[in-house]
Amino acid sequence: MKKIIGLVLAALLWCASPAAAQLPLSVQRDLISKEADTAWEAKSFDELPDLFVQYRALGKQLPTRMLRMEASVAAKNNDHAQVLKTLEIYFKTAKPEDDFYKVALANYAKHKKLLNAPKPEPELGTKNPNTIPDDVQKDLLERKIIKAATEKDNVALLTVFAKYREHGFKMPPRYMYSEADAAFATNDLMRAKRVLQEYYATGDKTKAIYSAALDLFEKIEAAEAGATNPQKPPAQPKSKANKKSDALYAAALRADVAKNHHDVMATLEAYFEVADVEHKNYNAALDLYKKHETALFREKQKTEKFGKKRWGKSFGAVYNLGSIAISNAYMAGTNDDFSSSKTLMVNLDNSGEVVWEKEFSEIAKFGDLAVSENEIFVAGTEREHDSFGSDKIYYHASVMKIDGNGKKIWQKRVNIPEHSKYTRTNSISAIATLPKNSIMVAGQTHSRKYSSLNEVFAAKLKDDGSVAWVKTYGGEEIKTLVTTKDGGGLIGGYKTLRSEGKDKLYTEMILLRLNKAGNVEWRKSYYVGGHYGSINAMAAFSNGDILLGGNVGLALGQEKYKSTRGVALRIDKNGKEIWRNVYLKGKITAVLVMPDGGALLGGEHFTSELTTAVLIRIDAKGTVLWEKEFEVSKRPSIDSMELTKDGGAVLAMKSDLRGDIDYSMYAIRVDNVVAAPLN
Repeated sequence: MKKIIGLVLAALLWCASPAAAQLPLSVQRDLISKEADTAWEAKSFDELPDLFVQYRALGKQLPTRMLRMEASVAAKNNDHAQVLKTLEIYFKTAKPEDDFYKVALANYAKHKKLLNAPKPEPELGTKNPNTIPDDVQKDLLERKIIKAATEKDNVALLTVFAKYREHGFKMPPRYMYSEADAAFATNDLMRAKRVLQEYYATGDKTKAIYSAALDLFEKIEAAEAGATNPQKPPAQPKSKANKKSDALYAAALRADVAKNHHDVMATLEAYFEVADVEHKNYNAALDLYKKHETALFREKQKTEKFGKKRWGKSFGAVYNLGSIAISNAYMAGTNDDFSSSKTLMVNLDNSGEVVWEKEFSEIAKFGDLAVSENEIFVAGTEREHDSFGSDKIYYHASVMKIDGNGKKIWQKRVNIPEHSKYTRTNSISAIATLPKNSIMVAGQTHSRKYSSLNEVFAAKLKDDGSVAWVKTYGGEEIKTLVTTKDGGGLIGGYKTLRSEGKDKLYTEMILLRLNKAGNVEWRKSYYVGGHYGSINAMAAFSNGDILLGGNVGLALGQEKYKSTRGVALRIDKNGKEIWRNVYLKGKITAVLVMPDGGALLGGEHFTSELTTAVLIRIDAKGTVLWEKEFEVSKRPSIDSMELTKDGGAVLAMKSDLRGDIDYSMYAIRVDNVVAAPLN
C-alpha cells in the first residue's frame, strides 16, 4: 500500500509545476490574519493551529495578537509545551507595560509547573485515546500532500511539509524538491534555497530530481540577484499611487456586483501591488478578496464532478505537429519527421485504444478533418516537386476522402483559376460538411502577382470531389469555418492592418458570411480591444446564432505574449453581437455548443511559470459554470473537441509528455460536460 502511495505521490509531485503567480507575501499574511480573527471571534478554535502554521510557512513569525491566540488555544488543549514555546517567542518582542505581559508571565509559570509535574501512570491495558500512531499520522499527512500537489496549492503544500517535519518524519528527496519548488513559487527564496541545500546534502543523484533541482537553484540565484539589485522604475508620487489604488478598488467593486470572482481577485491582486497598507480601502480589500476566494473555492467543490478527466493518451511519433482535429473518434495531425511530411490519423474506441493508425503522404500538411456518414474528409496541403528538375516545391490545396477503415476513395486538388499561374502555395485550414455528402473548404492562397500577403479562398466540393465553385475574398487569414442550414457558411480568422504612423502591423477579428454560391452576403470585423485579434474557432447554435472563440492582445513586441487574452463572442445570424466576454490570460482555440444553449470553450492559459490546457463550461449568457486545467506539455492548447454519447467529451491537443519525441497527438477523455451544475 505504501509503495503505491509513494508512486502516486511521485507522479503528482513531478507533474505539478509552480502554480499561477501568488499574491504578495504581505497580503497573504494579512489574509491569514483576518481569517484567524474571524475564527477566534466565532470560537472555531480547531481551525486556528493550521492558520498559525500557514502564516509561519510564509516566512514570518506570528504577530503579538496571533501569539496570544496560539498560547490560549494551546492552554485549552493542555499542550503545556506549546504554551511555553509560544510565550517565549512573545517575550522576545513584548514590553513589560503591555496589557498581556503580566498575564503571560503568570501563565508561563503555571504551565511550566504543570509540564514538570509527575504524570500518573496509566492503568494497565489502557492508552491515550488522543494519540494517533506515527504510521497513521504519516499516511494522513501524505494524503494532504497529494491533495495540495494535485490542486497546486503551494501554501497548503508548505504547511503540510512543515507539519511533516514537526512530527520528525524523514523527508525523501522528492518531498525536498517539491517543498523548495513551492517555496520559490511563493517568493520565499530563503526557504527554497535552504531546502535545496538540505537536498544536496543527502547525496541523491536521481536524474529527474537532481536536474530539476539544479534548474531551480539557478532560478533562485537569479531571483536573489534581482532582489539585491532590482531594476525598479522611479517611485510614483503618493497622490498618483493613491489615485491608481482608488481606481482599481472601484473596478473590484464593480466586478463584485457582477459576482465575477475571477475579475474581483485579479483586480485586487493588481490593487495590492500598488496600494499602501495605510490606504483607506486596504482592510476592505482584504475582506473582499477573502470573500471571493472562499466563494470560488465553494463553487469548485460544487462543480468538482464536472469535466473530470477519465484518461489521457498520446498517439504517434510526431516530430513537428501542427494543428490537429478530432471528429467521430477520428483524430489527425501533421507528422513531419525531418525527412518527409505526412498526415497521421488514428481511429479510437471508447476507451482511447487505437482501432487503426495510418499515415497519408498524399496530404503533406494536415489542415482539418470532417466526418459525414462514416465517410472521412481530410483537408490540407499536397506537396509537388517541380517537374523540370529545379529545387522548387509547389504546395496545392488538397482534399482526400477515405472510408471508415482508412482506405482512400479519392483525392482532389482545389485550384484557384485566376491565381494558378502565379501561385506556389495554396493550403486548406478548415473544412465542414454540407448536405448530400458535399463539403466546403476554406484556406489561403499566396499569389506573387497580387500581394505579398495571403489571400483567402473558399470552395464547395461535390460528393465525387469535383469542384462546384471556388472564390477568393481578399487578404485575410482563415482559421475556422462553419456551414449553415441554407447551404452557405461563415469563415473566420483575422485581417492584417498597418498602424497609423507606426511601422507595425496589427490584426482584427474578421468574419465573412457566404451564401450557397460562395458569394459574400456580409463581412464583419470585431474589435475587443488591444492591438491584435483573431477568431480561432466557431460553432453554430440551433437557433442560428454563432459562437466565436479567439484571442486579443493588449500590447505589441515582447509584451505581446504576456498580454494575450482568450475571448468569446455570441452573435446572431446577421453578425450582430449579443454578448462578449474575456475568459482568461491566453487563447480560446476550440468551441463546442451544448444542448442547453451553453457551450464548452477550450484553449490555453498562460501564467508566469507555465501554460496549461483549459476547459471552460459556460451558460447561454456566457457566464462561467466551471473550468478545468490540464498540464500536458510546455505549450498545450485544446485544438479540437467533440461530445461523447454519454455526455462527456474528448479533447484533442498536442503533448510533449512522452519525452522521446518532440510532440505526439494527445487526447483527454472528460466526463459530465453536458449537464450543468444546479444553483
